[in-house]
Amino acid sequence: MSEVYGDLSLPRPSGGDLPFVFLNAVVSVDGSAALGGKSGGIGGRADREVMRVLRSHADAVLIGANTLRAEKMSLGSEGRRSPEPLAVILTSTGVVPLENLLDLDPERTVVAVREGVDPGVLDELSRSATVLRVDGEPVLRRLLGTLRSEFGVSRVLIEGGPSLFGEAISSKLAEELFLTISPRIILESPASFRRLVETPVGRPPVELRLISACESAGELFLRYRIIR
Repeated sequence: MSEVYGDLSLPRPSGGDLPFVFLNAVVSVDGSAALGGKSGGIGGRADREVMRVLRSHADAVLIGANTLRAEKMSLGSEGRRSPEPLAVILTSTGVVPLENLLDLDPERTVVAVREGVDPGVLDELSRSATVLRVDGEPVLRRLLGTLRSEFGVSRVLIEGGPSLFGEAISSKLAEELFLTISPRIILESPASFRRLVETPVGRPPVELRLISACESAGELFLRYRIIR
């Protein structure tokens, strides 16, 4: 995959209290972000390799708890960087299936919980991860600020799901999007179709500027700057 992102260079924060935030996702040709409820079923070998390369440029990889609930996954770079990026899971309920995290390392795993989660749930989570309370709104901005100030995180890679992407983009927190288009058409019902980005209320369209486009093994790899 060196011909795609082997020479990738990403900026670091130029100042302020937030890290550089970038997104990575894969969709089918017809725009579905999941197959049978799992995003891992859409991309091929080339996409999986790109995912690991992007993680190697991140200090933390962030997902929502629903994404982890849908399938077993790794959030590491598989040795492409040392130390591995922090695995950060954001939850509003505290119900986080950490057993689905294949490379679970309590020293490198952070569960960020919104206010109101039962203390007993927090105690249980703390046995396998660092528990981080995120009180008040906006939650994602506060979480990113805490990762920057308390964990020294300079770059955060967000890998989903749709609501987390929606908040990152609509709140003007995300700066770049890495999008893989898989050469597949997902023949699922409208009820099963999962969009890449979701927001609770309508928002104005967000413009993107294409930085690069590459093809490998039939998959199209697009890198965009998000116009904020």
